[in-house]
Amino acid sequence: MSQEAKILICGDPHGYFDYAARSAEEHGARAVIFAGDQCPPRPLEEIVAESGFTCPVYYILGNHDSDREEWLVNHLGMQEQNLHCRTVEIAGIKVAALGGVFRASVWHPRQEKAPRFYSRQAFLEHARPQTRFRHWLPRKHWTTIFPEDMDALRQQGNADILLCHEAPTTHRHGFEEIDQLAADLGVKMIIHGHHHRYYRSGLENGIQVTGLGISADGVFAFSREILG
Repeated sequence: MSQEAKILICGDPHGYFDYAARSAEEHGARAVIFAGDQCPPRPLEEIVAESGFTCPVYYILGNHDSDREEWLVNHLGMQEQNLHCRTVEIAGIKVAALGGVFRASVWHPRQEKAPRFYSRQAFLEHARPQTRFRHWLPRKHWTTIFPEDMDALRQQGNADILLCHEAPTTHRHGFEEIDQLAADLGVKMIIHGHHHRYYRSGLENGIQVTGLGISADGVFAFSREILG
């Protein structure tokens, strides 16, 4: 592999981070991005500092990051590094990111094509005040995909890769909506976590797909040359 700047994408740490710092050093990574389900037992910024990362660290949220209040709160000190619904150029590569998962109480395309709620504001208008977490959404829905998220990414223009927690249809539990978003963004590759299995595949339209395993089996280092 050439000496082009590399980004290291790490699948579902579930509380373990040292392997990612070691891998980042081995690959000479310019940035590290966690693909959700960090489940940090302490503030994430403390973990990053103590693990010895020498490059910027970013993340998206996975479904389990809202299972416990402390896991969710432990992300907040690094909220500016949360890439959800953002297209950001990192090491010369435009990364579009979509955290969270589909949930039936908002939108689960395999169960109902039409979403129940388009936006968080629409959901809040129907949510009971006592269910809100920190005066906003119920905690679970901090890691839920809303249709407005996909539209927000489309409005930011094309990207090189789509990083998401949910999978496209190359995985048996994946979604056509992820395929379509990737096509709309003109990406060359989708990288996803969530299912704890490393694989390489592709969509019929030529978009490459990499599914990430868990912990040390879920590290994927890539540079612009891989995208062609």
